[in-house]
Amino acid sequence: MELRAEPQTLRLRQPIRAAWGTLGERTVLRVELEAEDGLVGLGEAAPLEPYDGVPLAAVRAALDAYAVVAGERAEPELLEACRAERDLPQALAAVDLALWDLAGKRAGRSSSALCISRNQVVMDSVVTRPPILAPAARGWRPAPHAGARPGPRTRPAWPARGRGAGRRR
Repeated sequence: MELRAEPQTLRLRQPIRAAWGTLGERTVLRVELEAEDGLVGLGEAAPLEPYDGVPLAAVRAALDAYAVVAGERAEPELLEACRAERDLPQALAAVDLALWDLAGKRAGRSSSALCISRNQVVMDSVVTRPPILAPAARGWRPAPHAGARPGPRTRPAWPARGRGAGRRR
């Protein structure tokens, strides 16, 4: 596999003001991961040093190290090999996104469609281990609005206490 990373500066339509300063543009690293079959998966590393304390140069250095690892490892073990090389979430996320993009292209579906199956969303990312099932996967959905009768798989926003509690009359 071949991994390439190129900086890309994106100007915002309108600056964003936050406690740590004003943001008028973002420089991100666009990652391309070319597989042995010629398909290219795209990912993006978007550190924001004033917010997360991680400079773009550190992420670039990690991605350069991952490029060496990518030349030596097979696709199924690439993410863990990159994590072992340098455990930097902002850089690992870019590789993870590129791998999901490759999987989606092979399956002829979007990468988000690969994660969804019958109201079930499995979230397994660089940050969360082991996989977490979203509320829809546990069979719950929020009550549509106050006063609505709950369906068989609906959980009220707060538990009722006692007979008739929580009902509007």
